[in-house]
Amino acid sequence: EKNRVNECENIYGDTYEKEEDAVYGIGNNVTFSYDKVDFVDGVTKLVICGRTELDNNTIHVRFRNGDRIVNKIIEFPYSEQFIEREYDICDITGMYDDVSFIFLPGSRFDFSWFKFMK
Repeated sequence: EKNRVNECENIYGDTYEKEEDAVYGIGNNVTFSYDKVDFVDGVTKLVICGRTELDNNTIHVRFRNGDRIVNKIIEFPYSEQFIEREYDICDITGMYDDVSFIFLPGSRFDFSWFKFMK
């Protein structure tokens, strides 16, 4: 199922504009955080729909379950239009306290939606 990032209630950081169809101009130290995410059947892939004017925009995806933290670093390539990119992630199963998308200084990203897949 697609998760529209403009519906995320836990967005914080220095630079972003939340619009009806996406979050635009994501820049310095912006984090999207989703609480209590249950991967009942497990997932191994992440699809992100977005665009960036950079050659590659780095996105840190963090899965936290108590003291256990799994970090995945992905590179989203340049695109003038919104595109979907699929990434392999390690096998994630069960309940997680939170899942976060973290954009570091130097980011310039427009983020529409994401979904996890098997």
